[in-house]
Amino acid sequence: MMATYGDANGPTAQEIEDHNAKTNLIINYLPQTFVDADLRRMFSSIGEVTNAKVMRDKKTGYSYGFGFVNYSNIDDAKRAIEGLNGLEVQGKRIKVSYARPPGDDRKDTNLYVTNISKNMTDAEFAKLFEPYGSIIQSNLLRDKNTGLSRGVGFVRYDNKDEAAYAIQSLDGTMLPNALQPLSVKIAEEHGKMKASYFAGMQAGKTMAMGHEYGGYGGYATGEYGGWAVNPPPGYGMANSNW
Repeated sequence: MMATYGDANGPTAQEIEDHNAKTNLIINYLPQTFVDADLRRMFSSIGEVTNAKVMRDKKTGYSYGFGFVNYSNIDDAKRAIEGLNGLEVQGKRIKVSYARPPGDDRKDTNLYVTNISKNMTDAEFAKLFEPYGSIIQSNLLRDKNTGLSRGVGFVRYDNKDEAAYAIQSLDGTMLPNALQPLSVKIAEEHGKMKASYFAGMQAGKTMAMGHEYGGYGGYATGEYGGWAVNPPPGYGMANSNW
């Protein structure tokens, strides 16, 4: 009789977790046209696939360009990395690696990058950050109508030490033909700063209304919230990243 988890002779929770960590793969740089069936078909050539999923926006269906594949066998997952990593698919080289479960070293790995030259390609953007660690995913944000770069991008590293090294090395760097120094920050910190600013703006509006009707004064300039008096540079401008 086969032992199962929970049985006295069955695998422990840690053994199951270790197994899953060695069978679950993340695949980056997938073509936009790729669907779940394409991903499963490609990786089934190596071994038995239990699950294959291309990650998409739930509302628009837009592919994020990466997905996950889980094998039933550890050796098959290893052979898939060896055999398919770097494979050119529809003009893009896919990256295949283990998809490790979330942990402390996974935090603070996603970087928010601004003041990028709008002429920089996705390949050049990734190459800029490659010397500082193993990149899980990188992408430049583009205008939905024109397809042109917005000068903003994201880079996710394998661990937070690599991300910190990239910040230390690249933040404030003047790249060739750049008008402003490159800004590289933890994406989560940017999100909190942005939320703080808008909270301050909302509070400022509330206080300004109170002042108009005989209430409070001094808060309409945004003293209450994220920034002391003035909004961050570029806020509200046509080319703003906010």
